[in-house]
Amino acid sequence: MVRGNMGYKIAFLAGLIEGDGNLYVYPNYRRRYVRIYTPDLSEILWIVKTSKEIFDKFPIIGLDRPRGNKKLYVFRLEFHDNDSYQLFSKINIVEMSEFELLSYLSNIIYAEGHIKLKRINGRILFDSLEIGMKKQSSIESLIKACRLLDIPLKSYNRLKRKHKVYYIRNRYLVKENGYCSF
Repeated sequence: MVRGNMGYKIAFLAGLIEGDGNLYVYPNYRRRYVRIYTPDLSEILWIVKTSKEIFDKFPIIGLDRPRGNKKLYVFRLEFHDNDSYQLFSKINIVEMSEFELLSYLSNIIYAEGHIKLKRINGRILFDSLEIGMKKQSSIESLIKACRLLDIPLKSYNRLKRKHKVYYIRNRYLVKENGYCSF
C-alpha cells in the first residue's frame, strides 16, 4: 500500500488530518474514510501529488460552503478506502523519528496556528506561535509532540471562549537580530 520510505510525508499528512481533517466510520463499520478540509489551493495540490506518490491514487475533491457564510468555499478531500483509514488511525507519534515528528507538528501548526508578531522600536519581531484547538485528541497530540521534541508549550484561556490557546515562545527560533530563523 505505502511505497518506499515515505514516513515524513505520511507524518505531514497525519498532522494535517489532525488539524484540519477527521477520520470517519459509518455506524455499520464497513465503510471508513479520511477527510481533510482546506481553503488553500496550494495545499490541495500538495495533497494530491503526495497521495499519488504514497497511495498511487488521487483523493476525491469536493467543494463545501460552511454554514452561515455565503462567500467562503472550502475544499474537501476524501480518501474512501479502509487502507488509508487504517494507516492514519494507527499513527503513533512516539515511534516517529525526529524529522517525521517535526513534519507532523509543523502541519498541525499550519492547520490550526498562526505566528504572532510584536513591534519594538519600529521593528516587527517574532513573538510566538499560537495554536487554537477545540478537539481534545488534537490537543493531546500537540502536547505529546512538543514534549517529545523538548519544545516548551504553554497555554492560556482565550477571553470570552471556552477553549484554551496553546503557544510556543521559544527564543531559539529567533536569531540575535530579531528575525525568525526558519
